[in-house]
Amino acid sequence: MITDPQQIVNVIAYPTGFVFFDRDAHNVSTWFATKGVRAADGEKLARLLRAEACGF
Repeated sequence: MITDPQQIVNVIAYPTGFVFFDRDAHNVSTWFATKGVRAADGEKLARLLRAEACGF
């Protein structure tokens, strides 16, 4: 899922892009947590998205 294509960072070409990736996963999870989603976990989301997108 891409929510904002202008913000895409190529994490393969720019290894420091994972800093932004992790930050965004945390921010999305925090937003859902404020809406009452108990399962919102930024670290878990970042790991899941990395596995799906990059294979690690």
